[in-house]
Amino acid sequence: MKTLIDVVKFEKAPYIKNLFYTDKKGYYYVIAKNETVVEKTFWKGINLKPKDMRFAKLEDLLGILSC
Repeated sequence: MKTLIDVVKFEKAPYIKNLFYTDKKGYYYVIAKNETVVEKTFWKGINLKPKDMRFAKLEDLLGILSC
């Protein structure tokens, strides 16, 4: 069985990552290029406290998506 990667050639398309984070105030969905480093400087750059950021639970994501 062929996969999407076998059928479509992504010659110039960048690889991306989808990340779902949470802190005390809410949830954050980050879509970034694969080489983007999501660490303290990333969160400080968007005025959020890095020490509060955590990966959100799968249950939280499913609840938001109403699945």
